[in-house]
Amino acid sequence: MDLLKLSKNYLNHSYHFDIDKKIYNGLETKMNITFLIGNGFDINIGLKTSYADFYKYLKNQNYEKKENKLIKNIINDYFQKEILGDYEGDIEKIDWSDFEIAIGSYTEKIKTEDDIEEFIKNYEEFIDYFTEYIERNLDVNIQEFLVEENLSNFESSIRFPINTYERDQRNLDEKYSHYKNTVKNLNYIIFNYTEIFDLFHKNWIEHYSQGGINSNSPIHIHGYCQEQILLGVNDESQIDSKLSSNEDLQMMMIKTISNQYALSTRMERTTSVIKESNLIIIYGMSMGESDKYWWEMVLNVLREDFNKSVLIYAYETDQRGLMKHHRRMMSKQKEWKDKLLKYALEEEKENLSRQIFIQFDTLKIFNFSKLNPVVLKELTN
Repeated sequence: MDLLKLSKNYLNHSYHFDIDKKIYNGLETKMNITFLIGNGFDINIGLKTSYADFYKYLKNQNYEKKENKLIKNIINDYFQKEILGDYEGDIEKIDWSDFEIAIGSYTEKIKTEDDIEEFIKNYEEFIDYFTEYIERNLDVNIQEFLVEENLSNFESSIRFPINTYERDQRNLDEKYSHYKNTVKNLNYIIFNYTEIFDLFHKNWIEHYSQGGINSNSPIHIHGYCQEQILLGVNDESQIDSKLSSNEDLQMMMIKTISNQYALSTRMERTTSVIKESNLIIIYGMSMGESDKYWWEMVLNVLREDFNKSVLIYAYETDQRGLMKHHRRMMSKQKEWKDKLLKYALEEEKENLSRQIFIQFDTLKIFNFSKLNPVVLKELTN
């Protein structure tokens, strides 16, 4: 049995509970909370799924001996030096969104029809290596990880996701105070390629009461390692212009187009969920341009209703320094807000900024014990 092979019924259906729904202003109402979960969630629990980790893995596997020009260029630092810059020599600063944009730029090297065919073959082979690497990372003793302490933390994290600095906490609590006794409708959009979050959600459903909550099955907008995954750019403008109309490259590399061809309705479901959100929690994401489509949609949610908000759990290594120095904290908060606001019009950024909140202590939610990297002898459901 595969480690994270959840039942199709679980993946394709929502969990609904009999809840005593409250009435607000004469109308049945609920609060829609949407979590956008990125690779930072997996990294937080100990999985080696960053771009830097995968890059190091490729370099150690002697893949340069294979006839794959794409992988050879990665290993030989072409992406770091020619496309991404050297990031001050720190590979750890490169995230998956950087790499996806770099893949788009790499298409400038394609000149002929034969080059296109070779690139498609190399790219698909790269995806195979990537998924094999992710699956190796999942070869852990997950049963030891799903202890009561971690499941309890998962529950508190999704029940009470607003856990930030005092002033922001007060503002957000006041903004959503009229939802206090209403149904909490929870949705989860997963941008990483594992089903770890799903496994938590499944076990929480089985072992905890969901009173006052309607919790829907996670949506993997980019697929996951055991099924079709999407790794690429946001739109045609992010690949070489002479190739932007090539149908094969579009289906393979442009995530918004790939999702339109997918058998799953995850694109439509994700769109509906985000548009109906009252509060959006972003966790473990860099908000890079390879997912521009979704960041523009999030901003549109804020644009249409000033009472809606985004809370970003933003990972920074210098948390102590940020807490000690007010100027540094304010500067870094602006920097993170600008990661999202760069997809907005200049004249609306100031107003939208008031609806965006930043929490640098990412352990305020999903503060789990780390995975134990030992081979699992009996795989669990």
